[in-house]
Amino acid sequence: FFHAEDGIRDRSPSRGLGDVYKRQVCTDGNGDIVIGGFFDKYDGVSRNNIARVIGQSGRNDLSFDPGNGANDPVHTVNVYGGGKIFIGGSFDQFDGNGVTSVARLNADGSYDSLFNLPEQSGISSWTVYSSHVTQDNKVFVGGKFHAVDEGSSPKGSFVRLNDHGAVDPIYSTEKLPIDASVFAIAENSEGETLIVGDFPETYVKTTENIARINTETGHIDESFKIGVGANAEVKALIKLSDGNLLAGGEFTRINGVARSGLAKLSLNGDVLEFASRVEGGAIYSVAEQSDGKIIILSLIHISEPTRRTPI
Repeated sequence: FFHAEDGIRDRSPSRGLGDVYKRQVCTDGNGDIVIGGFFDKYDGVSRNNIARVIGQSGRNDLSFDPGNGANDPVHTVNVYGGGKIFIGGSFDQFDGNGVTSVARLNADGSYDSLFNLPEQSGISSWTVYSSHVTQDNKVFVGGKFHAVDEGSSPKGSFVRLNDHGAVDPIYSTEKLPIDASVFAIAENSEGETLIVGDFPETYVKTTENIARINTETGHIDESFKIGVGANAEVKALIKLSDGNLLAGGEFTRINGVARSGLAKLSLNGDVLEFASRVEGGAIYSVAEQSDGKIIILSLIHISEPTRRTPI
């Protein structure tokens, strides 16, 4: 846990999220935490790759029952305003129901059959790494395509799904290469969103692995100035309660500024002061709690500078 304002580590007792490989997390409106990843148990209870954790205790929430869960890893989780949950990953079944790497769950963890990516989408196989649910219940989804049907598939692996799970045909991201990977999505401001991941510098002119796009048209916003971007993959991105952004990944520099694995950015792309550093690993997911503390998830060693009193 870290403090959002300065990145200094919170050394209060850990709540113990358990042994979950490459976890992805989000908080719901009740202070609990929905986690996804690659696991078959949580807190001693059978949970296949998706579970809900009681925020105050870290224990498994038994009222959330996903049945047989996902048959392969869950890479992204997001909560709708009404309590339903979007999940994405590399699975093709959820609780025995055939799906194509995405599913929507009811608040109690059961499968929502009203949400389904149809065969007509043109997406035969993909891995979903990231998602963002809008206020009108549309979902921005990012990942990497493995197999698509020529002519009917989206132009790139960042798409918008409607309330029933179909690809929105009027939304098409500008010039996103078909083999690019979108690892994280964060709403920047009304009508704009940031995407981060692994895509070539030619996509965003001068910025590597970070871009801001218009949520209605898919066009790149070239006014977002973050220089040369990140020097390695950016795997996580959230908008903080103070209005700034927090990025995590494998990078050691952003826009030429030394930032090892974690970086705080302004909405305009400025690299802000943030103390914590990551050594020997990568950040796969970040989430902010209601008290302003930050949860980061990965197998890493955390170091931080000693506080010094100015002289």
